[in-house]
Amino acid sequence: MSDLSPSYAAGQMLLPQKKPGRRQQRLRAVRQRPSSDVAVCTVTGDIDLQTEPVLREELEDAARDSRLASVVVDLRAVGFLALCGVQTLVRAARQFALDQREFAVVVRTLAVRRSLEATAAEEVLYWYENWTEAVAAAAAWARYRTAVAQVR
Repeated sequence: MSDLSPSYAAGQMLLPQKKPGRRQQRLRAVRQRPSSDVAVCTVTGDIDLQTEPVLREELEDAARDSRLASVVVDLRAVGFLALCGVQTLVRAARQFALDQREFAVVVRTLAVRRSLEATAAEEVLYWYENWTEAVAAAAAWARYRTAVAQVR
């Protein structure tokens, strides 16, 4: 039998230790309203199994706000997007589409882009590389929705 180190015994699993001085990345979602019917949710951090509920709750709150014609989720400051986060974004996009509202995502990092491409989420999500373009498109949709509502 091989010599076992003192930190390992049969039946135990070695887990990586947290490096001292390294803070675990937390997710932060802040919603702003550039206009009365458009909201921008800026997300900062990593979206994984632990932090996905923060994103989900923010998007559910936005979906409940019937005054919103458009929501833009700004993922430019997201370093990692797990499958659960992609699923949350796709679910929100589908819900907004059912309600005839616009849902767009701003993506800048390669890691987030790859997560969206690998899951074919780009078929469901409108995504932009530029925040200004995304907000302008959301505002245009909001104006269109308002005009259609006034005609009816």
